[in-house]
Amino acid sequence: MSASPYYLADLARERETATLLRHSLARARLRHLPLYAVVAGAVRLSRTTHSLALRHLAHDIAVSPAVTRPEPPARLHWVRASGVHAWLTPDARRHLALRAAEAAECCTVAPQDTSRHRAWAELHEFGTYEAELRNQARVMGLTHHAPFLDNAVVRAAMAVPVVSRASTTTQKPLLGAALDGLVPDWLLTRRTKGAYDGNAYTGLRRHVGVLRDLLTGSELAAEGWIDTAAVLTELDRLAAGVPGKLAALEALVATELWLHQQRIATPDGRRSEVAHA
Repeated sequence: MSASPYYLADLARERETATLLRHSLARARLRHLPLYAVVAGAVRLSRTTHSLALRHLAHDIAVSPAVTRPEPPARLHWVRASGVHAWLTPDARRHLALRAAEAAECCTVAPQDTSRHRAWAELHEFGTYEAELRNQARVMGLTHHAPFLDNAVVRAAMAVPVVSRASTTTQKPLLGAALDGLVPDWLLTRRTKGAYDGNAYTGLRRHVGVLRDLLTGSELAAEGWIDTAAVLTELDRLAAGVPGKLAALEALVATELWLHQQRIATPDGRRSEVAHA
């Protein structure tokens, strides 16, 4: 229903200078960034094809995090390495970098379709999370609904160009137009969204022992993908309340739990072949 900041690249590519400046100024104020840096980031991204972005990703994955320099906060990417990259073993980085380079060679996304391709990729990722949430709710005897992922809703929303889903004054303009008169105006016109990091940190501190045991016996580490010591160091930092790679840790924990379930579900007790896939 909304647009990620990469839509600014569409404005730059289409030479919508006035609109680009207006939207860039709004983002600069929201993120406390220099206006020139936001505009420069949009222009740079507009000149980056998806194939080139994948080649950059391959390079970023291959480089050791120990020698990686922090990026400017205004930098935008079509694709980028996740926080888990910092915990990969050298062999894992080489393997994944090769996969990204191979994907770049056979990439067929046209420059003018990159934003739409990225929007669909985000939608698929969100749908995967919702499917897992639904499964967890079912186990607890709860009914979970995701009306915004109804096929008709998805088709209608995705038929609107990415740039038309953006606004400098409204969090989700498309949603506001669709639900006008059906929900309170104050909810549709709010310019912020909820944050739940506090809940996540509280849960992490409460269950840090369980998480440490899970990661110490990591399935991914046993297969040579993850450096356990690096992960545990990050876990201790987060448990102490230091801002860090919380989203990456959540993804890693979810993967470990899934792999553990696959292993115990294997009749002979050996690690499931999916761990090697």
